[in-house]
Amino acid sequence: MEKKRKIIVRSFSLAKDLYSAGNEMHPCKQPELEAGAEFLESNTALAVQQENRLKQMGATVRNGRRYIEKLK
Repeated sequence: MEKKRKIIVRSFSLAKDLYSAGNEMHPCKQPELEAGAEFLESNTALAVQQENRLKQMGATVRNGRRYIEKLK
C-alpha cells in the first residue's frame, strides 16, 4: 500500500511540475503519469457509485448530506 501511495504521489508531483513549467511532456514520463490518472478515475467512479446509492435509498439533495454524515 505504501509503495502504491509513493507512486501516486510521484505522479502528481510530476504533473504539477509539468503544469508549472509549461513544458511538453517527454514520452518516457507517460507511464509515471498513468498511476495518478487511474487514481483520479477510480475516485470519480466511487463518487458516481455513492450518488447512485443515495438515489436508490430515496435520499434527496436536502437530506443527502445528513445520510452521508450518518455513514461516517
